[in-house]
Amino acid sequence: MIHDPFPGFPDETRLWVMVLDHPLDAMGTVQFETGIRGILEAWRHKGQAYEAAWVFRDAQLLMIAEPLLAVAPSGCAIDGMLRKVERVASEVGARLGTDSEVLLRCDGRLELHCRTELACLLEKGRICSETLLVDRSLHNLAQLRQGCLERPLVKTWIGRKYGLAIMQA
Repeated sequence: MIHDPFPGFPDETRLWVMVLDHPLDAMGTVQFETGIRGILEAWRHKGQAYEAAWVFRDAQLLMIAEPLLAVAPSGCAIDGMLRKVERVASEVGARLGTDSEVLLRCDGRLELHCRTELACLLEKGRICSETLLVDRSLHNLAQLRQGCLERPLVKTWIGRKYGLAIMQA
């Protein structure tokens, strides 16, 4: 489990987990982080200023937390923020992962794969029941703090779909 990157926020805080299609180099990381910082520092909608915090890990994984949107959600404010994050990703030559892709940790690196590739990856032994899946569907900090961000495939929908079993050492 990762350390808590948002220690001052309550468990109910709204969380977004986003991934870039590939890791950024050092210059791209600086540009991306500068863009994200600018977006979140200026994040306002209909007079409401948001109090977002964020962390960028592995030059590819972005997590944004915002406590006010857990209490009073605004679809327009969220959509606006997500469009701006997509724009910043595009400006550094990347794109955000889609719902048809899964993020796996293979050999210590994050890899984005199409869901349609999973059967082949399992068959070839490229991934196995212990391969970690990064769950981008987390909605709040409680889930992150409970260690739900990265879980072995066997404990996810992929494990159920493909009948994976825990490997015995």
